[in-house]
Amino acid sequence: MTDLDIDISGLATPPEVLRLACELRDRIRTGAASRDRDRVYPHEQLAWIAASGLGALLVPREYGGMGGTYMDEIRVVAILAEGDPNVAQIFHVHGTGVELCTQGADEALRRRLHEATVAGRLRWSNAYSELGTKHIFDYAVRLRPNGDGYRLSGGKFYCTGSLGADMFYVSALIEGTETVALAFVSADAPSVTIEDDWFGMGQTTTASGTVRFEGTPVEASHVVELEGLASPQSLFGPLGQLSFSAIHLGIAKAAWHDALAYVTTRTRPWVHSGVDKARDDPILQVRVGEMRNWLDAADAMQERAIDFMTASWADPSAESRALASVATSQAKAFTTAAGLTICELLFHVCGSSATLREHNLDRHWRNLRTLTLHDPMDYKYKLVGDYYLTGNPPPITAYT
Repeated sequence: MTDLDIDISGLATPPEVLRLACELRDRIRTGAASRDRDRVYPHEQLAWIAASGLGALLVPREYGGMGGTYMDEIRVVAILAEGDPNVAQIFHVHGTGVELCTQGADEALRRRLHEATVAGRLRWSNAYSELGTKHIFDYAVRLRPNGDGYRLSGGKFYCTGSLGADMFYVSALIEGTETVALAFVSADAPSVTIEDDWFGMGQTTTASGTVRFEGTPVEASHVVELEGLASPQSLFGPLGQLSFSAIHLGIAKAAWHDALAYVTTRTRPWVHSGVDKARDDPILQVRVGEMRNWLDAADAMQERAIDFMTASWADPSAESRALASVATSQAKAFTTAAGLTICELLFHVCGSSATLREHNLDRHWRNLRTLTLHDPMDYKYKLVGDYYLTGNPPPITAYT
């Protein structure tokens, strides 16, 4: 239970990747509020990302990709989330698909899918979670052996990015066994139905709704078991968790910038403040200072977790992976608390006119509250406390 002493200076995210992400952030920010209000899927914005080559961030260089690391992916997700967290979540889900392809597909399939991604012709979506089962790792969707391949049947929900997907990674139980596998299924395969039925209060344009498979044929080579993801050194779970934390952080930063702009251009000083401009109101200055403290602390916690992940990436072990997982849980819990506080304080400092629908500033809180329910924050605190009290390493799952 000690910090790692490893030189990680050579593993920083390349500046050109960050610059590209910032350029895309600034482009996708335009219209984000109206897309949320009108529930418009960001087809055009996702096309910009594909055309930029950033969709190939995690594609290994031998297939023409950027050969980026998990840490690069997490930082890019945070930047994109400042512009539009819906786009950032879809980008994260796509990146997960790229990594699953790298780890699970055979060489021929891996090359074909990665080259299509590099060319901007392939976007991944997940079909992982289900509604109505006992828990998140209980699967009703089945892969039934059929000749040289399989037939896939059942329904999935929370299929983020489904409206613009070219390929799904689908978790399913192989019929007659206790084996859970992933099937790579084309979005235009026979008997695949995509339903635009995501009506959550936040992340309204992620298309995180239903996908149904009704005896969809799946080639044997497209069904993979990813044992490596369950190894004691695997950082795949922290990748997903820290990516969600990155979106929390991006939303908090967007809320901060919107609050600052509103206070300095629209908010009126309170009648008892004794000042002529809201920016000179001492009470507003206190609250804006509080918001900034929360934001900088969240940013630092996120970077601390990335440092632990970087150290484990450089020197994989069960111990370094445990430290990365614990730090990730701390960051995710903190960005949840900090982000929700900042998104609420936005209205505290901006005033009643900020609630007008035309501004749609409530989207920040709605988006963050929706995302932070992805898994319970209390279990993050429990994981951290268990580790420091007992030394028990976190379990190896997609959520830890």
